[in-house]
Amino acid sequence: DGVEQFGRLDIVVANAGGPPPGTPSQTSLDGYQTAWELNTLAMIAPIQTAVPAMRAQRWGRVLAITSIGARQPIVGLAASSAARAATTSFIKTLATEIGPDGVTANTIQPGLHATDRVKALHSQSGANPTAGIPLGRIGDAADFGAVAAFLCSEPANFITGASILVDGGAAGAQDAASAIGWSAMPAAERTARKPAKSRAARSARIFRSSPMLAFFRLLIMRE
Repeated sequence: DGVEQFGRLDIVVANAGGPPPGTPSQTSLDGYQTAWELNTLAMIAPIQTAVPAMRAQRWGRVLAITSIGARQPIVGLAASSAARAATTSFIKTLATEIGPDGVTANTIQPGLHATDRVKALHSQSGANPTAGIPLGRIGDAADFGAVAAFLCSEPANFITGASILVDGGAAGAQDAASAIGWSAMPAAERTARKPAKSRAARSARIFRSSPMLAFFRLLIMRE
């Protein structure tokens, strides 16, 4: 127990690997249950254990690692996207509850980073992992770690209930999240589908979903 060993508990970071890929209709109920247990319940459990000590000392940082799929669902990672969206909702409501006690709660929503899971998914599909990422590369541990360290620091004391994208701009550019899901699909499924390539169609989709963000997303697409 961290409190017994160190006298206090300042930071809890919840993270878990992702469930197997699959489209919404092809993923079984057991697959969704597995994702729920792995990417939602297993994240909530350590946070609920840690939060009482943080509230008692009136300082703490809760950080959950979810996915770009929590904001921009990925068709080829349906179970993961659904479970991580649930975790994001939990963190946002938790932030409201524990904020008065000086404890913040946030999530990081990473895009593609150089992990074993990403390498495995893209080696199977043969897709270019940098396609649709404005910065032209996938992330590394330093990119991710710097953001996580900041959110767990004292200077981040006025940030709570936030979901921070660390994705190289992918979520807002050229329907990149769909491209990520496309690359995670089985080859036969990709053959049966054709991704939308029309700039006008992408623009209309963005305006319908979020007019306030449309300008900034379209600016990224244009650049």
